Amino acid sequence: MSRGYTIDAARVAAEAARLGGTHCAIITRYYGATNTRGARIVARLAGAAKRPRISIGYPYELDELGRHTAAALALLDSMRREGDAYAPVLVSAGAIEGGYAFTIDTPPAY
Repeated sequence: MSRGYTIDAARVAAEAARLGGTHCAIITRYYGATNTRGARIVARLAGAAKRPRISIGYPYELDELGRHTAAALALLDSMRREGDAYAPVLVSAGAIEGGYAFTIDTPPAY
């Protein structure tokens, strides 16, 4: 998966920690089909002590970035709490080996 640019996921997580909790990183990875499960995209929150994680079925109708964005958005939806006035938003995305890294803007409580 060569795009001419990559992002070091560990560096993204370290930068998120340096920014004092207002920015975090979501890492997405593609997992191919097995005998028991179909192809899927897994999204997880990088650098968190308790790492939320979600898996979505491979959305064939989307392009590559769209597939990984859908997984990142699904993770954000799962992290939302009832009555939250502030919703996390995706700020940027970049290709990494086997997936994408997304920077999100979040309230410090996450």
